[in-house]
Amino acid sequence: MAHVLALALQQRSRQSQCVRPSPVPRAASSCVVTGARCSPKTPLMFLAAITATSELGLKVLFLSPSPVPSLPGPVQEALAKLSPEALKKMQFRYPGSLEELLHEVASLHESPSRGASPPSLVILDRMEHYLRPGRDGVLQQDRAAAAHISALLLDTAAFLTQKLEERGEAALSCQVIVAFDPEWEGRTSGDLTTADPILTIVDRYFPLRCTLSQDERCAPLQAAAKTEEVWQICFSRLGVTTPCSTNTEDSGLGQLWRLVVCQDGAMNFSVVSS
Repeated sequence: MAHVLALALQQRSRQSQCVRPSPVPRAASSCVVTGARCSPKTPLMFLAAITATSELGLKVLFLSPSPVPSLPGPVQEALAKLSPEALKKMQFRYPGSLEELLHEVASLHESPSRGASPPSLVILDRMEHYLRPGRDGVLQQDRAAAAHISALLLDTAAFLTQKLEERGEAALSCQVIVAFDPEWEGRTSGDLTTADPILTIVDRYFPLRCTLSQDERCAPLQAAAKTEEVWQICFSRLGVTTPCSTNTEDSGLGQLWRLVVCQDGAMNFSVVSS
């Protein structure tokens, strides 16, 4: 959910920069996170999951095509600091194919009947893994698969929200965060402002987009020093790639954030002044 991402950014910014975080809106929205293949989307997904369990007490299901071989030091430290109760609220599943992913998500409908408390947050990392573009680019079957994944995730979240309400556990409705890399193998365009044929489909289902892009002003220095990467993180509505206004009533979501990833793996978050 977008406000969990905003809360994760605020918490890390407060720790590293002593910036007082803005209040996070109670309204929850499912969100798609995009960025180049080299962008730190996966660490951000982990930070969102950690924040959801530790700060909000939510049960989280983290879906990924495979275990992550390594994580930055700050993420590993945050995981190590989780209490046993918070750790129990995090579940990881690794469906390796589109069919396995769809089966995993569809099976969530059965969790309430088995007596298990359903998750309040479902995270899908590396969605592009489950799509197979053809030699000539994105085919109709790829668009259909993206729509199927998105629709099933949101339909399942709506079902689980109903079950949470019936159990008296609906402090927050069940929401979804999907991480997607719009840069298909074989494509040369890295401009995320152009209309990606898959992202335009995914945007129809998710009301908010979180975009990670490299700070162009720092690119020459980064290339010369090779000691750090600087990323900008912004939220936008309905697939619009311009940042939300900093005057928006969605406090936290309207901010433009900067993430500096150092060579030693350190991650420093800060709010970019308007």
